[in-house]
Amino acid sequence: MIYQLKITLKGKHPTVWIRFRLDSKTTFQELHEYIQVAFACHEEIHEFVLPNTVDNTEMNNSFRTIFPGFVPPGFIHHLIKLAPRRSSWGNPLNQTVFDERDYSLEQLLNIPGNKGIYTIGSEQNREYEILLEGIFTSGKRFSPLICTQISAGFAGRLKKTSPLNFSREGVVTHSASNHLKVILEAMNQALHTCQHNKLNEKNQVKACRFAKDKNQWQELLSVSSQLNKLQPWKWLASNQLIVVDLPGMNDRAYCCILGSGGEEFGLAAYIGRDGLYALNQTFQEMDESNYFNILRHQRGFHVSFTSLDQLTDKDHHLIKHSGFRFRGKKQWPMFRSCIPGYYTWYLENDEILLLKLIIEQVIEAAKWAQSAPEQIPPYDADRWFLRTYRNNNDNHFEWETQFTEPERDMKPWSKDVPLYETEMALKRLKKSTSASKEWSELDTFYITKPAQEKEGTRPFYPKLFVVVDHRLGFVIYYEMIDPKSIADQTLYERTIQHLFLNFIKKTGHRPSGIMIEDERLLYILRPLCRTLGILCSKTEKLHHIAEVRHDMKQLDTPQ
Repeated sequence: MIYQLKITLKGKHPTVWIRFRLDSKTTFQELHEYIQVAFACHEEIHEFVLPNTVDNTEMNNSFRTIFPGFVPPGFIHHLIKLAPRRSSWGNPLNQTVFDERDYSLEQLLNIPGNKGIYTIGSEQNREYEILLEGIFTSGKRFSPLICTQISAGFAGRLKKTSPLNFSREGVVTHSASNHLKVILEAMNQALHTCQHNKLNEKNQVKACRFAKDKNQWQELLSVSSQLNKLQPWKWLASNQLIVVDLPGMNDRAYCCILGSGGEEFGLAAYIGRDGLYALNQTFQEMDESNYFNILRHQRGFHVSFTSLDQLTDKDHHLIKHSGFRFRGKKQWPMFRSCIPGYYTWYLENDEILLLKLIIEQVIEAAKWAQSAPEQIPPYDADRWFLRTYRNNNDNHFEWETQFTEPERDMKPWSKDVPLYETEMALKRLKKSTSASKEWSELDTFYITKPAQEKEGTRPFYPKLFVVVDHRLGFVIYYEMIDPKSIADQTLYERTIQHLFLNFIKKTGHRPSGIMIEDERLLYILRPLCRTLGILCSKTEKLHHIAEVRHDMKQLDTPQ
C-alpha cells in the first residue's frame, strides 16, 4: 500500500508543510530520516508519539477472523511513544517507550485522519504533526518514496536553510510550471538518495546477519549430530533431570532426554523460572485438561530427530544451506523455541548459541552417566543433577558436575508486586469514580487457536483479560492482552494493572470486591485494590468466568 502523509511544522506562520507518498511498510526510523532530509535538519534526539492502535486493529482483526460471531468492543485508545532505542518499560501509564525500528507506518497509522507527533531537539523542541491523508494501492504511477507538494511557507523556509536557489515562494506540485519543478526534483533526488542508502545499509546488515547465523547454525547442527550419534536415550529416561547453569543469564536450563519409549528421540529444555514452572506442572499436574495451559506458559527449546518428510521447507533449507545432510529415519534434527503466549516456532538470534551450549552440557552429562545411569537422579528425588561452571579471568568457563536442591515448589510469583502507577494518580481515580456494591469475577485465559499479525511472523495465542458481574453473570469488560508483554514478567504485571485501571475508568465505578482464581493475578492486583478500597478475594472457582471460557471454546471448535 502507498500512504500519503502530510508533515506540518507546528507553530509557524505561514504554515510549513510537505506531502509524502511512501510505502506503508516504512518504519518510523526511516520516516525520521526522510523528514530530516526534507526539512534540512540534523537532529539525532527525537521521538514519535502516536495513538496506540496496534491492539484494536491488528490483534482485534485477528480475533475477528478467529471468532467472526464474537466481536470485541475495541480498546481504549492510549498513546504509544517510539524512540531511537527501547529505553525502558518503566515509564508512567500510557507512556511506554518502544523501539522505532520495530514499528511500521501501517501498524500505528492505518485509517485516513490518524495523526501523530514527531518531536526533535534536546532544548528548543520542534514538533511536527504527521497526518495520514490517504491510502492508495501500489501501482506504476507513484514511486515508493516521493514528495508531491510543499507549502509556500516550506519553500520560503528552504530558501534560508538550503543551498538550493528558489525562484519564488509558493505551493509547488508536479503540475506546476517547469521553473518551479526544480524544487521538487531536488527534494526527491535527496530523498531517493537517502532511501537508496538505507536499502544498501539494510542489505549489508542482512548479509552480515545471515553470515553470522550460518556459522552459528553450523555449530548447532554439529553438536546436535553428536547428541544423536551418542543416543543417550538408551540409558537415560525422560524423568531423569539434567540441570545446566547458563552463563551470563543468572538462570538455569532444566533438561530431559526424550526417546526411552522408542517413539520420539531428542531433548526438551525448560529455561528459567517460567520453564521450571511449566516443568513442575508437567510432572505434578499433567492431564489432558491443563496440557494447553502448561504449554502456553512454557519457556524453552525442543530438539527432535525426525524423518526428512516431517521437516518444513524452512527446516530443510536451513540444514541444506548450512552444508549438512542426513540419511534415514529419525536422523534429521528439528529445533523449536517455546515462549509464553506464542506458538512453538523456529529459533531466533541468540537462541541458536544458547541451545548449542545446553546440548553440549547434556552430552557431557550423558557421557558421565553412561556406565552408571542411576547417578542422574529422577525428578522426584531429593537432589538434582547439575552442570555448573567457574569463570576464569579470561572468560573461559570450566564446567563441573554437582548436585543441587530440588526446586519443585518454585513459582515465578510469590508476593505482591509493586504499584506501577503513582499513589496520587490512584487517589484521583478513586475520587473521580463511584463505589459499587457489586462484586466482579476477574480472570485471564488463552484462546486455543493461534493468530498471526503478519505472514511470516511468529503466531501468538490471543489472551483475554475478562471481568464478569458476579451476581448477574454478564461480561462487563474484556480486552486482548498484547502478546509481547506476556513473556516479560515485569511488563506483564504492568499490563494487567493497566487493564484493571482501564476497566474502572471505562465503567466509571469501583466494584466492592473482585474474585480471583489465578494466584498470580492476586499478587498483581492486590496492591491496586488495597489503594482503591476494593476487596480482593482468592476463590477456588469462578463459575461465570467458567461459562465464558466454555462459550469461547465452543466458538473455537469447528462445527
